[in-house]
Amino acid sequence: MYVCAFFALCSAWALGCILGWSGIALDSLKKNESIPHIRTIDDGTQTHPDDLEYETWMSSCVTLTALIGSLMSGFLTKFIGRRKTLIGMSIPTIIGWALICYAKSFIVIIIGRSITGFCCGVISGTTPGYIADISTPKTRGFLGTSFQIMICFGELYLICFGTLLEWNQLAYMAIIPVIISSVGMVFAPESPITFIERDNEKGALKMLTMIRTKSSDIDDELKELKERIENKRLNNVGSGIGILKRVDVYNPTIIAILLNAFQQLSGVNAIMFYLTNIFEGGSSIPSNVAAIMVSGALVGATLLSGFIVDKFGRKVLLLTSGIGHIVTLTIMGVYYKFIEPDCGWIPVVCLIVFVIVFSLGFGPIPWMIVGEVTPNEAMPLVSSLGSATNWLCAFIVTKEFKSLIQAINKCGTYWLFSSLSAVSVIYIYFFVPETKQRSIEQMQHYFLNKK
Repeated sequence: MYVCAFFALCSAWALGCILGWSGIALDSLKKNESIPHIRTIDDGTQTHPDDLEYETWMSSCVTLTALIGSLMSGFLTKFIGRRKTLIGMSIPTIIGWALICYAKSFIVIIIGRSITGFCCGVISGTTPGYIADISTPKTRGFLGTSFQIMICFGELYLICFGTLLEWNQLAYMAIIPVIISSVGMVFAPESPITFIERDNEKGALKMLTMIRTKSSDIDDELKELKERIENKRLNNVGSGIGILKRVDVYNPTIIAILLNAFQQLSGVNAIMFYLTNIFEGGSSIPSNVAAIMVSGALVGATLLSGFIVDKFGRKVLLLTSGIGHIVTLTIMGVYYKFIEPDCGWIPVVCLIVFVIVFSLGFGPIPWMIVGEVTPNEAMPLVSSLGSATNWLCAFIVTKEFKSLIQAINKCGTYWLFSSLSAVSVIYIYFFVPETKQRSIEQMQHYFLNKK
């Protein structure tokens, strides 16, 4: 089981590389004079691109195509299974990185990024499900948290190599986890529940025998899987878009949409996508070193979150995280408004604290709460709406981040994110219920009785 989980989690490592590439590569690209402009003027000569427009598209196109990929993942896993989906995604991912590696124009880089972004969306919608399917109840929490940990590790991994390699050479390093994952998944079994969904009980029994220890009660687990699928089929009756009319469904839907929107409106992806750029000229610490420090803090905090989340209330952690965003982003704005060269450590410390409080609250908890307040029959629809909102807001924020800086300066941009975080805190305080130690049935009664 752990071996299968490792190879599946390598896809999260690859996903982290996709998300983290622009944060370190843009600095290298700015110094490169070999990438020509894609448009040709009347005399046939070429000119250099509008840096701002191409930088923002290279960063944000990933989130736009990831939105499409996340919506496609459900269809792919239904027809070919999660294992084959993960194996199949290795081909376009490698093609995307190859285009980036050998790109001679910005448009080719953007195409490569768009392809890897689509794969990013599919992976994010497939790997957690595979991990959950092969895990036991005792290991599900740890292995589930490991998905986010490996994404953060992938970002740190690429940023570390970014101190030594050029932007196109980083593509070679990003292909490594793709190869490890795809080769490993060739020999890994399909998840047992996939066989049950296809009424192949013998196949499910064979797979359980492969991934469980001799002391495991395989027959009992097989029985539970069959009951789960049967209940799912019964509950799926009438689970279309009309189900949103139910009070106990539209309230969780609003929570799913707004929490995912607020997560991205904190500016987290914009910060991570432009990490080295943020520190240029505004920090006394070299930008690459500062980026490594922030990414390292993100990995450490994500590891810690696995132990913290179940000890404190979800609402408490969300509020603490939101307040942390307000404080750190406000200080960032003050720093850039009244910049002091001798205090160049301030943005580094602020962003380290920012990613720590994000990882303890707004990082993992929105998805956790959605699963804890949504009826099972509505979960596919609600989670899809939440995921689509997340990627859409991520695209808007990363695409317009540089434009915001030009329009209202760095201080205004960080104060804007701080203000949006303040709105999120107000919303959470008044409208998001505490879900710790409360069943889905209890949450349904809560929403049904709410006036």
